[in-house]
Amino acid sequence: MSKRKSDQIVVDNILEGLISKSKSKAATEKLTRINAVCKRIVDNGASPSISNVVKHLNQEGVKISKRSVYNNREGGNPYRELIDAWAARATSQFTHKATMKPVPSEVEIDSDILDHSDLAKITEPVLRYRITLLLGEVKGLRNQLNIARSIENLPMLQPNAETTLLENNAVNSILLNHYEIEILGVLLSGTHSLNFNQEGALVSTSSIKRGALLSNPGLEDALKKIIKSYTHPAAIIGG
Repeated sequence: MSKRKSDQIVVDNILEGLISKSKSKAATEKLTRINAVCKRIVDNGASPSISNVVKHLNQEGVKISKRSVYNNREGGNPYRELIDAWAARATSQFTHKATMKPVPSEVEIDSDILDHSDLAKITEPVLRYRITLLLGEVKGLRNQLNIARSIENLPMLQPNAETTLLENNAVNSILLNHYEIEILGVLLSGTHSLNFNQEGALVSTSSIKRGALLSNPGLEDALKKIIKSYTHPAAIIGG
């Protein structure tokens, strides 16, 4: 049996065990979809992670958040366990492939340290391959350092008083005050009408009358500040 097949059997056994312990049809469906996405990612030569798996699932219309995968649950998180199993399979598969690869001549290495003839003397294939990639990284970092040095030598532009004032106003426009932080804290802790479910979505915990006050005043401004803090700096200063 090939290593790839044996690694796949391990993942299949984990999936089977997780499905057997699944408490709902929805959880079983999510496990099946996660498994399919992970397989597709690995087949395309990448390693699955919580971030890219959730992104693919959302694009396919599956409602799942990164928070629901990261959350620790009693007995473990089956979604995270399955993704971790596929990530381990990918690592094993790619490491095995690396042992079959010759020194990649297309990688630019720093001949001041080693050249391809020196690398050919390294008998361990995985080590030789990794050193080749490392030397390519060194060359790239040297180039970046040279660019940074050239920028450092450029004349520095001093901000005028007007620019400084605009920047200070921009900073103040996104900083939350103590009251706004308290509002968000209360909301996250849950109220008599609202709370968060396991997916991190805000849900009602009781019937809500039209026009009922659901939070303390100022919540809108606090949320706007948070969103604005992720806006491009130029847009903040200008806006």
